[in-house]
Amino acid sequence: MKDIIIIGSGLAGSTLANLLKDDFSVTVLEKGGDEITIPPKKFVSRKLGDSVTYCNGVGGTTNLWHNGLIKMPKLDEHTNFSKIIQDLEYYADKAAKYLKFPTSFLTERKKRLDEYQEMFNSVHLKHDLDTILIPKCDTKVVIDSNVKIYKNVVKINYLWGDYNNIFSVESTTKTGESIVLNSDYILVCAGGIGSPTVISNILKKMNITNSKLSVGFIDHPMGFVGKIKVKKEYRNIFKNFVKISEKTLQKILSCMPLSCVYINRR
Repeated sequence: MKDIIIIGSGLAGSTLANLLKDDFSVTVLEKGGDEITIPPKKFVSRKLGDSVTYCNGVGGTTNLWHNGLIKMPKLDEHTNFSKIIQDLEYYADKAAKYLKFPTSFLTERKKRLDEYQEMFNSVHLKHDLDTILIPKCDTKVVIDSNVKIYKNVVKINYLWGDYNNIFSVESTTKTGESIVLNSDYILVCAGGIGSPTVISNILKKMNITNSKLSVGFIDHPMGFVGKIKVKKEYRNIFKNFVKISEKTLQKILSCMPLSCVYINRR
């Protein structure tokens, strides 16, 4: 049985560990512990307000969030990567179901977008828009008890083979405990903030210093608008959005997904 090391125990890491455990020997390395910690925020200039959207701990950010599903915008995809995403759309509903989404994600998303687009068309307003669908599920993803997990990992060293491949990983915890693990495959699932650092460290060991592979990597929106002022000419359409949100609130009580719209002005 081949060995897989997963770096990060958030949504991706936990999900992959649970799916692969029957066919591989899976080990998870996690920066945090059983109790989550919230890293301090750094504000460049002005502090407008903040909310907790990131943490370290077993389960990663699923300790905080609602398992909301957002389809990746085309504008954010590299040309080559776009083809990969397009091919993976076949698995979208299966992945959503694993995250407790009660219906077809793709069908429900299209339905909501059609409703929003109809309202925009009624006032001749051109926008790029999308929606986040939130299933009735706010519990963190739990790793199966058969998967070995090392917590509070503060340092990872990669031991290289003759063919410029990583054949084992040495992890050290904050208590000083060190262990060497065999690795046929390494899956980096450290999130939008952690993964760039992990990938960059691996590339440096391979003497690849000019790669942009880990630059700008992010897996979800990191900024949110909490208070807005609606222009007079758009107040009616905004009220319609509120009405739709009220309807979906009733649906979520029956395990249907909640929908929120977000708009990008060209």
